Amino acid sequence: MVDVIYHIEGIVTDLINLHGSAYLTTYGFKKPHTLRIYRIKREDLEPEEIYCSESNGFVLKLSPFKNVFYVTLLPGKTAAIKPEMKKIDLSGKVTADFNSFNNGDVLVFCRGS
Repeated sequence: MVDVIYHIEGIVTDLINLHGSAYLTTYGFKKPHTLRIYRIKREDLEPEEIYCSESNGFVLKLSPFKNVFYVTLLPGKTAAIKPEMKKIDLSGKVTADFNSFNNGDVLVFCRGS
């Protein structure tokens, strides 16, 4: 899928292809800053916003697994906050929220080649 995508707000911070649709995340600059996940179906290339949240200094990164995303909220360069993680289904519903990690816990995602 290669085309120009219109009608999205913000700068794209991640893009993945999953089940025939592209999913992209954006960081918006309007106040308050917003994080969004869009689904773009191959058939019509129309972006559909499935998730929106205030940023509080984060950007979104997607890690798909089966029919869910593990969404990592990474702090921006100037933010002195810890990363957060959410589990979001393909419709955009948050099904788990992992906002606090125990001291010493390390969370690693590996993408297959």
